[in-house]
Amino acid sequence: MHKTEQAKFRWYGIDLIRSFFMLLIINWHAHEAVFPDDSILFNGADSWSAKLEVYSHYFSFGGQVLILIFALLLGIKNSNLKKIFVFLLISVFVLALCEGRPFGEQIYYEWDIYSLLTFSVLFLWFCQSFKIPNWILGVFGFIVLVIPWWNIFPKSDGFFNAALVGTCPPEGTGAWPILPWAGLFLTFFSLGSFIRRKLFWFKIFTWREGLLWFFILALSIPHTGAYQASSATQKYYCDVLRQPIHVLASQLSWILFLLRLSFLEKINSWLAQQKGILTFSALRWNSSFGLCYLLQFIFLAIASRYAGLFLKHPHVFDAMIPTVILATELAARFMIFFQSKNLNVSRHEE
Repeated sequence: MHKTEQAKFRWYGIDLIRSFFMLLIINWHAHEAVFPDDSILFNGADSWSAKLEVYSHYFSFGGQVLILIFALLLGIKNSNLKKIFVFLLISVFVLALCEGRPFGEQIYYEWDIYSLLTFSVLFLWFCQSFKIPNWILGVFGFIVLVIPWWNIFPKSDGFFNAALVGTCPPEGTGAWPILPWAGLFLTFFSLGSFIRRKLFWFKIFTWREGLLWFFILALSIPHTGAYQASSATQKYYCDVLRQPIHVLASQLSWILFLLRLSFLEKINSWLAQQKGILTFSALRWNSSFGLCYLLQFIFLAIASRYAGLFLKHPHVFDAMIPTVILATELAARFMIFFQSKNLNVSRHEE
């Protein structure tokens, strides 16, 4: 498939999987942005978002899924790393503005998922400049991913330690350290680049592959739901990001199986015939996911100024979440429309 065609082509199953996890994540982000100490202060009787939060803990590995999909699509589409690096670098700064409390009055920076992705893309860009084969990056990434680095490095509360292996409360939140999560990025970027070259293999599904998946999923069953015990406090990231590799693999195996099905030509063609799926996939939350993911933090930061109102009226907080989703969609559409209009004007002037 030509690079231009790859940029326009969509796997609708991937959009559905990513959106499911994004819905759970934005619910968590809303609580995290508005309330102190990242605590859930409502109960299920007061608020549907609090009830959703209880069930979403079964899928607390959603951040890993989003990184996995991002890296996979990056490898498949062979995207421009320079542009992505610049966007991620800007995102780090924007998120620092959003993290300051009260919003708009100060800047607060800590190592997070945008910092991780910025480093990962920069590292990948550096490796590609030396023409290191993607399969070597994949093997290296897998080795990095499976090692429990937090047990190897001495505990420290400095920034370097937070960025490298994470620092748990009370010193820090332990969010998205380079080790091992840059390994996840490199592993699935390598897989994506392989899929790009051998896409015809992934459009069909044989009984032998079905048998292999049956055994993989059967082995994962004992650990399914292991993330449910993650706490809705500042310990959340350490609970989620320091699980043994076999536990993480057990959860991700089901997601990888669904992603595998998404590449099947028959399934993707069937989804393409469903008007609701086409409309859903055309949302900027899908076609411009990176931009929308960033914009949500801006709207949630604005909402954080009204924490007192939300504490008194849980249902107002519930209404805020879909409002942020809608505002993000509209803002992304406006920004892309404005950009394309300016681009057309520039071309006309030339």
